[in-house]
Amino acid sequence: MNRTSIPQRISWRNCIDRNVSIVEIDVNNQADVEAMEQTKDKWLKKGAMFIHHLFDDVVEPHNYYDIEKEHFYALTTQTADFKRLKSDDILGVMAFSETKNRANEITWLEVSPETNKSLNKRREFRKVGTRLIDFVKNEFKSKDIYVHTAYDAEKFYKKNGFKSNTKHIPERYDMYFWQKG
Repeated sequence: MNRTSIPQRISWRNCIDRNVSIVEIDVNNQADVEAMEQTKDKWLKKGAMFIHHLFDDVVEPHNYYDIEKEHFYALTTQTADFKRLKSDDILGVMAFSETKNRANEITWLEVSPETNKSLNKRREFRKVGTRLIDFVKNEFKSKDIYVHTAYDAEKFYKKNGFKSNTKHIPERYDMYFWQKG
């Protein structure tokens, strides 16, 4: 678990720092899996695009030859009693793969539709995705991190220090690397 803070809007122009936690979801803990399932069901109804992929990976993690370990992280307003993760408090989730022979990978990153800038301009919380990225950058410093991202997330990843390693892929996806150091 890691404690951090994010801006929470209290009025149109004013924000306060809100204490939040980043927790690792235990795929062997039924309560964590249930919290993720509830999160998936709520977010899909509100326009989330990738949460079902992330949930599928939680219930059936990949067993690829080059993945050493898959991690699933949630950023939550919950600050205690993490044995029972509360889906209503989850603001963002990330799947992250530690690899053997290549850069580590952000497999999935999704923030709550209420918090996602592209879905909700008047969102209450800001910097949810950024805090998750900052967390893995600090935890996994020994390797580069890459993400294969949708074209509409390009600006977000560039803002968070990722650099493109390709000009254009026809499916409108681009690969972004964060270089260590």
